[in-house]
Amino acid sequence: MLFRYIRHIRIPSRKTEKKTLEQVIDKKLPTPVDTELSYNTPTRSYCVGEVYPRMLYSFSEVICFVTSQPNTGEVTLSQLIKWADKSLTKTTNQPALPQVIIIVNGPRTHMEEWLDEDTVTGELLDRFRAMEIIDPGLRKIAETWSSPVYRIASSPRSLQDLLELYFSGIRVVYIPSKELVAPDVLQGQIFQLRNRLLTESQLVQNKKEGLWTRLNTLQLQIFFNKAFVRFTTAPDHPFDFYAVLKSISPPPQNFGEYIVDLMEAIEMIDMGESIPGRDDRLARLLASYMSFASLNNNTDNSNFSKSTAIHLIE
Repeated sequence: MLFRYIRHIRIPSRKTEKKTLEQVIDKKLPTPVDTELSYNTPTRSYCVGEVYPRMLYSFSEVICFVTSQPNTGEVTLSQLIKWADKSLTKTTNQPALPQVIIIVNGPRTHMEEWLDEDTVTGELLDRFRAMEIIDPGLRKIAETWSSPVYRIASSPRSLQDLLELYFSGIRVVYIPSKELVAPDVLQGQIFQLRNRLLTESQLVQNKKEGLWTRLNTLQLQIFFNKAFVRFTTAPDHPFDFYAVLKSISPPPQNFGEYIVDLMEAIEMIDMGESIPGRDDRLARLLASYMSFASLNNNTDNSNFSKSTAIHLIE
């Protein structure tokens, strides 16, 4: 069990990450001329319409969609869904889908009941659930999801169904116009939005942490660099999160490397602080496991042998 636990707790040390980061940065990136010759689309509009949506959707924990229309419908949300579809279909093994917060900002009329977040969320989601897919672009997306390849429970039939395919959660926050409410009411809604942002972001972070795919700042910079290169030089090929994670954090090759990974993981969890007695407890744990492995695995094909113990000691 310890061996399996060590394998799951693969977290590179800061020193190792810095070295990997330097290797990635040192690699030659394609020049603008090469990109222009290959795709002939290195324009501002191409970056805004193609590259930015993929980068933001792939790495964002929360996406905010701001609208001033209280009767938000298919026409308004079609941009959000098409933008998300353009990104999700060009990535594989994305650990967690982002949350989306629809912000109804400053409508011309004030709705007192919408000050309650649960009320406005429930009302709009009920409306989305009752909306059939009419937009030709959205109908094409829905037909694609109906393919047996995606193996979803049922084909999307409403706007709500489409949103749930691209986002792990949907919330609505109402920000009234400052001319229609008192300052303290407006401030309360802004704090409500802030708290919702923090809550939704933490949900995604917890999911990534549970899958051992939560990135620190150094890892995020490596992923950003590789994703940008892929989206600008090979936009027709998906960006594989697992392949990049495996390249910057290869699995250990022997028992000694597993132990080093475990020690580095514990150090990162403790934020680099020296916890009294930590080394002694770890030493007793490893000594017990090594003794047990030596007594029960004495064949030539054993995962733990005398040479492994010597390597670990060194």
